[in-house]
Amino acid sequence: MKFRKLLSYKLDNDSTLEYSTTVKGMGRVQINGETVSEKRGFATEIHSFDYNNSSYVLSLSPLFSLYTLGVRFELIRDDVQLFLCGEKKKKSTVSGIFKFVIIMLVLGAIGALIGFSIASLFSK
Repeated sequence: MKFRKLLSYKLDNDSTLEYSTTVKGMGRVQINGETVSEKRGFATEIHSFDYNNSSYVLSLSPLFSLYTLGVRFELIRDDVQLFLCGEKKKKSTVSGIFKFVIIMLVLGAIGALIGFSIASLFSK
């Protein structure tokens, strides 16, 4: 498998953290060329590993917005955020979920009306 490097980050102790991935979705985290985590992810990928008496979490998730299409990277060491590329994850609010449900219901009703009108045209 050929890995493609997507992220390189210099840690405090002059070590280099690198994240690479394959076309098939296998993600790999290396520090100074040594693999510390390897995982296959679908959409969101979370790599947890220990290095140099610290625990690290590297999380990756797709970034979809009106203006951007990409990947969000976040690196956390001992509950302190070291690096964030992309937007901060937002928690879903009740009003946001309610708006989503209403929009889906309206789109479903429109689809049902279109389907019913097409079916009535062919039944004549």
